[in-house]
Order: sequence, then C-alpha cells, then structure tokens
Amino acid sequence: MLEIIFPNLCVFCKKISTGQQLCMSCYSDIRFIDSSNVCVICGIPFNFFQDDLPTSGHKCANCIREKINFTVCRSIAYFDGTIRELLHGFKYRKKLGIGKILSKLLIDNFPGELKDFDLIMPVPLHIKKLREREYNQSAVFVNSLYRKLNCEKDLFSLVKSGETDPQINFKNSKMRKRNVLKSFSVRDIKKVKKRSILLVDDVYTSGSTINECAKVLIESGADKVQALTLLRAADI
Repeated sequence: MLEIIFPNLCVFCKKISTGQQLCMSCYSDIRFIDSSNVCVICGIPFNFFQDDLPTSGHKCANCIREKINFTVCRSIAYFDGTIRELLHGFKYRKKLGIGKILSKLLIDNFPGELKDFDLIMPVPLHIKKLREREYNQSAVFVNSLYRKLNCEKDLFSLVKSGETDPQINFKNSKMRKRNVLKSFSVRDIKKVKKRSILLVDDVYTSGSTINECAKVLIESGADKVQALTLLRAADI
C-alpha cells in the first residue's frame, strides 16, 4: 500500500523504480569498464582492440614512457551519460544522497586486481575548495568502502597544500602534470610509512593527480600505492 501512495522514484529520471534508487533504464546507461581489456598498470581501456584478441598484461604507451608511481589503478565506469550527471549532482549541487548510490557502485563492482592493501585514503581537496563544497566526495567513498574492505582509513594525512585549477580544464597532459606538481604533501609520515595504500578518487582523467599523490606517499615511506576511481574519462 505504501508503495502505491509513495512509489520509489529513480533519483535521476524521477520515474517509478521497482525498489531501486536507479531505474533499470538509467542503470543500463552506465558503461562499465571491462578490466580484462585494459592497461595492466593505469587501467586505460584498450578500445581499439577486437574483443577476441588477448590484451591482459599489456601496458599502454603512457605507462611504458612515463614514470608511474602507483602499481595499479582501476576505474569502475566511463565518465559519461547518467553516471556523469549523478556525480556532478553529488559534487556540485550538494545532493548527498547520491553519494550512497555511487558508493554502492564502487563496492558492488570492486576490482579484484586491487588487493593486499591495509590503508585506504582519499585524494584530498585544497582547504579553500573544501570550505566551498563542505565535503570531499572521495572521502565519502572512503567512509563507505573501508568497512567492506576490512582495512583502516586515513582521511587527513595526505593533504593538498597547493591550490590548483580543475584538471579537466587542461587538454594537454604536460599542463596537467605542471598544474598538480608539488601540490600534495603528507602531514604525518608515521601514518603512511611501510603501509600498502589504496588511494580513492572520483574521476581519472590523465592520471596526473593520482600519480603525484602516489609520488609523495612513496617518498614518505609507503611501501606501495594502488588506486581506485569511480569513473574514467573516455576522451583522455
């Protein structure tokens, strides 16, 4: 009777949904990434290969050419369509309830390649941006994930000490690297020393932000850094 009076509505399209926060139509619009067809290091999809050609174990050109400070990164879905709009609503329009939906997508689709870590941390926001937004979307993900992953969390040791422009504003990878260079630091080295860390962020664009974070963590004594992002920009 309650469902008739107060039907469940899809948080995105507002149509009736059968017990789920996303209706089947909106959920089916999410393009999940097949982790068997990605770069073994950064996780960029090898979309130019045919489906029947083996690509496991291959590195992309960037991971062969550049210094990569994390051991592996994986993303759940492409940064487009319904899920892109959901993330924008969560990040920029303070629709906090969407954070639970996105966190569940991370938990339900957690990549098996990410393992043997004992500490999970978010990519931090600069204090100015944190005051404007009032929350760090990546920290929200960490708060949902750490219990399911049975590991410790640390929301404060990795800090963004330098203010930068959004990475999406730069189309050149060199400019992205320059934008985040030396913008992160570790507040308490003892918290990360000899730890195997899982770093969590919302979107992977060029990887410059995650790579810079991993660099300062390794320089501060971390044994290993892996990374997880909810989304991966398809046009980078």
